[in-house]
Amino acid sequence: MADGVTAEYTYSTAMTPTSTATSPSEFSSSTSIDVSGSGFGEDSSAISVFLRPSSVSGKRRRRSIASRLEEIAGGVSYGYGPKPKVVHAFWKSIKKERPSRSIEWRSAGSSKKKRSTERLPHLTPEDHADEFEELFHPEIEHMHARTVKRSIDINSYGQELFEAIMESEPDYFHRRRRSAKYHSMTLLRSKRSTEEELLEMSMEGTTEATVTAVTDTTVTFTAPELPAGSYDVIIYVSGSGNADAVSTTLTSEAMADSISPDTGSTFGGQTVMITGNGFSGSMEDTSVDVGGETCVVTAVTASTVTCVTPAGADGSAEFVVTSNGVVFPAVTYTYSAASTPTVTSVTPSTGTGAQSLTISGSNFGASPTVSIGETDCSVTGTTSSPDTISCDLPAVPGGEYAVVVSTSEYGLSNNDVTYTSELTAASISPTSGSFGGGSLITITGTGFDTNVDPTVTVCTDECSIESVTDTEITCLAPANSGSGTESCDVTVTQVSGASVLAGSFTYDDALTPQVTGVSPQRGGTGGGTSITITGTGFAASGNKVMVDGSICDITAESATSITCLTNSHAGCIEVPVTVEVPGQGYGQTPDDGSANFYYIDRWNSIWTWGGTGTPLVGELIHITDGQTILLDTSTPVLKMLLIDGGKLMYDRDANGLNLQAEYILIINGGSLEIGTEDERYTNDASITLHGNVRCTELPIYGCKTIGVRDGTLDLHGEFIPMTWTYLAQTAAIGDTDITLKNGVNWKPGSEIVVATTGGRASMGESEKKVIDSVSADGTVVTLTTPLKFEHLSIMQTFGSHDIETRAEVGLLSRNIKIKGSVNEQFVTEIPACEKPFVANEEATQSCFHGKFGEEIGTDEMGAIIFIHAKEVDKHL
Repeated sequence: MADGVTAEYTYSTAMTPTSTATSPSEFSSSTSIDVSGSGFGEDSSAISVFLRPSSVSGKRRRRSIASRLEEIAGGVSYGYGPKPKVVHAFWKSIKKERPSRSIEWRSAGSSKKKRSTERLPHLTPEDHADEFEELFHPEIEHMHARTVKRSIDINSYGQELFEAIMESEPDYFHRRRRSAKYHSMTLLRSKRSTEEELLEMSMEGTTEATVTAVTDTTVTFTAPELPAGSYDVIIYVSGSGNADAVSTTLTSEAMADSISPDTGSTFGGQTVMITGNGFSGSMEDTSVDVGGETCVVTAVTASTVTCVTPAGADGSAEFVVTSNGVVFPAVTYTYSAASTPTVTSVTPSTGTGAQSLTISGSNFGASPTVSIGETDCSVTGTTSSPDTISCDLPAVPGGEYAVVVSTSEYGLSNNDVTYTSELTAASISPTSGSFGGGSLITITGTGFDTNVDPTVTVCTDECSIESVTDTEITCLAPANSGSGTESCDVTVTQVSGASVLAGSFTYDDALTPQVTGVSPQRGGTGGGTSITITGTGFAASGNKVMVDGSICDITAESATSITCLTNSHAGCIEVPVTVEVPGQGYGQTPDDGSANFYYIDRWNSIWTWGGTGTPLVGELIHITDGQTILLDTSTPVLKMLLIDGGKLMYDRDANGLNLQAEYILIINGGSLEIGTEDERYTNDASITLHGNVRCTELPIYGCKTIGVRDGTLDLHGEFIPMTWTYLAQTAAIGDTDITLKNGVNWKPGSEIVVATTGGRASMGESEKKVIDSVSADGTVVTLTTPLKFEHLSIMQTFGSHDIETRAEVGLLSRNIKIKGSVNEQFVTEIPACEKPFVANEEATQSCFHGKFGEEIGTDEMGAIIFIHAKEVDKHL
């Protein structure tokens, strides 16, 4: 509007249409309804009639553009990548330190470094209890968002939202256009009638009726199909708006008029249709009750409900529909014995394989169907007086089955007449084999189940099914832990409950190959490991070797030795090697694990890392769910080791392994294992954490740290029952043998400490020594160097009390060590004081804080282990 001009809008009663009454006030579908009033005009094309449920407010909820844009930002990619996440400064610092200036995780099986978001650790803010911890977010996908091209059609916003945005925030799409040189975008807007748009918006939630006639005082329309309930009638006059309504409310009646057919079988199964008005049209909120039983609903419209009758007693029954929470009047249905199909006999009543059957009875109708159990018997002909049905039955598994006839006129017949398919077993071959199992047993007979595999047992163990036809079963004999010879019954059992004894199978030592050893016993999941299997009873040729189903390609074989090359395997597993000898089955393996092979990826194999080399200094290593890696060599100093659901375990056969990293984080069920509680690690092993006081701290955990959150850190070194004890005899200056009060299992080369027993100023007399040897009973320890001080072991009696004064001797060494690195640039040598320390508290001291010997001063700190409780607020 021009400056100084005011726009005015005048409401006029004279121009307002009115609606004052409806006739009739109750309706069903297609009912013709008249609405009385005034100001309707004579043009039927200008009149629209809408019915809105009276329980729904006529006011339309307005939503702010800001809220709609927020929804779009949360769920739509529009050219700038995903909605940015808060990224902690730690990840930005790590990124700057990388030569490539990007975060690159290296995973087992990866042939190149990965930067996609799916390789990044999934540690979301919700994983943290502390509100400040959510700032730590290792997902950094938006740092690389410009490398991902995305497109969006603005039509996906919806026309209404598009126009609202254009009206209130026109620069929103302008900002998107600016990125069009990098991203594809289509801006499309179609012109619509303003009046049409406003009418559509204001009539949200209504149903439009069909106008049939209009005068200035009457509007006639045909009611649409609507669920039962009360509805407001809204009459819209083009150019004038909605009529002022007074008493123009209609009621859609809840009506159930009839059921068809209205008579049927006492065994149910008849499809019936209930007609009426006001049903919801949805099967989800519609049900039909018959005296506590359910008539299963198969279809619903506003005027009909279709369902399948349940069984009922002879006589009448009320069918009650409930739809959209409304209970409709009952309709009456008659269960009639006279209208029930009846089966009196089936010929033949028993058989095997496919059969042609004749069913006799009554009330079979014009087009009956026949089922034998769950199997259709294809009808080939019918007769009447008497009623018979001829049908062809395919081969069915052995067992007893109900014969049921179904007719559209009446429903289901009785089910107490049965047909028996005979289950037989005529032979079994071979009748003997290896205790290791694997003999391919063939059972011939009739009536075997081809839909659900039968269960075949040899003694009490299951024979693994290979194939089934209705006349033959093949299965692999299970292993048996016996020896000599052992005869077992072979039994076939089917899901129908039928079972038959097929014969017997004899395990025989004379037919049993023996697998005695496998070397080497582990190799990578990528395959390519040459293994040698030793034993007896192998064939000169034609043997087969498998490791958990993966074929091992044989390169050489004899009666006592097989050499083969492993193939790839999905995942890590330790299992006995299977040797199949032609004509005899599987070789028997010992229980001590000497014939096992462990599929596991070795750290020092380039094939573990995609064939491009093993991890290098400063790399970020990611071990994901399903991966198990064997640490068989000491590592360079890694930037970070993230065990994210996978497992890293130390090689028990290697000594002196050292895992080095700046940060180690174990999350999402991951595991770092150096021995287990049941099988301790006996070689030397170390974890060295690197860093210094000026390092970039991993949020929550810090520097030189192992963080465990929803993971496992297993550290089980050699068991030391006695970690410290006392001297049993006084050790003099220059002694190299010390006698202990208790026997110990300490090893040569271990470091011990012998505590001082001198006066107040003797703190410098505690001595660290190295063990040279230990006596058989563990009580005499020989040192590599002599003692410098005397260490007492005496007992004194004061009155009736015996007082012992004995030096403690403690073991300092452990075979598993977690330690922090020492950076020499942070270390300072502090010399000893010129004068010795004086213990008297009143004496003048020559050194600060009473220092009594040479010391090393450093700003360094040791390694940190940070373990979260398994459950919040439950502690460890």
